[in-house]
Formats: sequence, structure tokens, C-alpha cells
Amino acid sequence: MIQDSQRALTSNPDDAAARYNLAIAYRIGGMDDLALEELTRVAELQPDFPDVYYELGALHAKYGRCDDAIAALKRACELNPDDHRAGKLLARLEST
Repeated sequence: MIQDSQRALTSNPDDAAARYNLAIAYRIGGMDDLALEELTRVAELQPDFPDVYYELGALHAKYGRCDDAIAALKRACELNPDDHRAGKLLARLEST
């Protein structure tokens, strides 16, 4: 999956979907720093993509960066109020 996404990016480096797929592949592969970089780039390229903010929030939460996690999760909920994953994680972080 990583190689496929990287190949797609060689022809179009601003392909937000390919970057998102690459970020998810990195996350699954345990390469969280690379995933965070790609997710941040996706948010710049496509700021109305709610899933990217959930993923950013989850990664920030994993590493104890609560303020960053809360900000990302709030954005995810603004863009998609029906995202129960983001809402639950946000509520958990705000209650601590």
C-alpha cells in the first residue's frame, strides 16, 4: 500500500487522497511520525476532509498532545457532526 501511494504521488504530489492513503499505511505500519507528516499535508491540501482531522487527533492523543488532539477532533466534528469516533474521543479528552 505504501509503494502504491508513493507511486501515485510521483505523478501528482498534491493528490490529497493518495497522501491520505499513504498516511494510513504509515500509521498501520507503525510509522507514526511519517503518518503525522502526511496527515498534516493532507489537511493543508484539503482542509474540508474530516477523516484527516480524526486521524490527526487520534495520533496526537496517542502521544499525549491533548491540546493538538482536541483542536483536530473539534475540526473533525465541525466538518462531520455524525463522526461518532471523533465525538467520543473528543469527549474523553475534554473530560481529563
